[in-house]
Amino acid sequence: MEYRSTEFYHAAIKNSYPNACDIRQPDILGVIAPVFLADVGKDTLVCKFNRREVIFHNKVVSDLLQFHDIPAPRTRIHAYLHTWFESYKYNDAKTLHELIQDGLSDEDIFNAYCGVFDLQSRISQIPAGTFAPPYFQYYKSILEAQQEDTNNLILGSYRKFCRHMSNVGTQILLHNDIHDRNILYSPESKQAFLIDLDAVSLCNENFTMLSTLQRYPLNNFYELMNEYEKRTGRKLDRMQIMMAKRIMAGLRGAKEKTIAMLQRQR
Repeated sequence: MEYRSTEFYHAAIKNSYPNACDIRQPDILGVIAPVFLADVGKDTLVCKFNRREVIFHNKVVSDLLQFHDIPAPRTRIHAYLHTWFESYKYNDAKTLHELIQDGLSDEDIFNAYCGVFDLQSRISQIPAGTFAPPYFQYYKSILEAQQEDTNNLILGSYRKFCRHMSNVGTQILLHNDIHDRNILYSPESKQAFLIDLDAVSLCNENFTMLSTLQRYPLNNFYELMNEYEKRTGRKLDRMQIMMAKRIMAGLRGAKEKTIAMLQRQR
């Protein structure tokens, strides 16, 4: 997507919400899409700019999850001078990433992921045939859209491997980007909440768990998979996941070194 100035994004938000005030960026910035917070009346709204296709995909996901009583941001679509953004009410719970920085215990980190798996189980029970967004029905297409074309052999191999793993086998509806920045958690209530609707799509379940383990902050991988199987009632192919995890670790390390090298050359 084309990036604009901060002043442009502020103008876009004011165009949709003329009484918006204290427009600012959150402490944890978006990696792919520009994100702003704005106070509108008594509410604080999240305003997330993205490609038009992603915005419309997320609206379908939001409506579908709301229909099935699964907690999720209730998004609205906005456009301003060929630039699109979605807005939804801000949830003041901290991200798991922030809580870990504050010293969250390993027990609470594990509990947060278990709570997410309860939500994941409910998402996966939505019939795949009822999920028909205009864009990005399958996670493979999301990976293709998010990753720039490259002639670099290492980057190309990493991306090709991810796309292949996500697209083989049974495809069910899942949140496919579970990590500490996409999880809101309350240590007091033990409640977890998933954000970032971009990653909700049809995918192979083993790849989704593989992706989760890649950024899981603890080392009790098998205990985590035990909880997933218990809460979803489905068995994972653990041998495939752990073998792929080793391959991904090698590819990911080479990918990060290559990205760093390419950035130094710019």
